[in-house]
Amino acid sequence: MRVLILGCQEAGWHLTSDLAKQGHHVVAIDGDPDVVEELAGLDNVEGLRYREPMLDSLRQAGLSNADAFMALTDSDSRNGMAAQVAQRIFHIPKVFCSIRDPHRQKVYEALGLTIISPTMALVDGITSGLEG
Repeated sequence: MRVLILGCQEAGWHLTSDLAKQGHHVVAIDGDPDVVEELAGLDNVEGLRYREPMLDSLRQAGLSNADAFMALTDSDSRNGMAAQVAQRIFHIPKVFCSIRDPHRQKVYEALGLTIISPTMALVDGITSGLEG
């Protein structure tokens, strides 16, 4: 599977590494050249430095040929916009979007995006732990 990951800090770095180890071809897109260089040194990983405008970076990364796209930057707005572009313009079958703000999460879910919320995962994990 060809996977594009926008935002390769923290979770994005680990996800890139794990997917590449599973044999997927991963394009890691990030603004930090050191992160891009480090990830590009892994088997099955192609690194690309993110630059504005976003659409140009996504096209250069080969978004039109992707099987899956993950928007994992630290910006809810950038993630929401990138995920919408992947889903609605490029018709990528599997699109995931990280949204930290629970209020924004509802807005992006209403747009039909699959949202992963680090904030709500933390809340749910702690709540479950207290109940157990």
